Amino acid sequence: MRASKRRYALIMQEREKQLAKLRELNRAIVYPDLVIFHPESQQVCIAGKLVELSEQEYKALELLYQKKNQTVSFAELKTALWPDGRGANNRNLAQRIHSLRTKISDVLNIQNLQLITTINGESYELSLPSSLELK
Repeated sequence: MRASKRRYALIMQEREKQLAKLRELNRAIVYPDLVIFHPESQQVCIAGKLVELSEQEYKALELLYQKKNQTVSFAELKTALWPDGRGANNRNLAQRIHSLRTKISDVLNIQNLQLITTINGESYELSLPSSLELK
């Protein structure tokens, strides 16, 4: 029991350090469930863990987050990621989503939790649990 309390304290301390770093950057967007988006650096802090994303991964996650627990069509995501239409196809979109899933899973160390699900082969949905057990 004592070890788990120490572990929890260390996790919270690390989370506070990461949140403090992002607070220093004056244009961070903070959501109540501890997801923090920072547009200039394409950094996202999820459950206290910093996730480095490409510009397209960041845009995809931001759109999915804005519509969390709702489906977002492939067409809507492709328009957000490729406004000029060049490169906007289902294969490229699937690659970005796969990369996003992998980065989130790796950073949060949660392999079997599917935060972004494919719905009927035509849309994606972001489902965030109320809490995450981090290792």
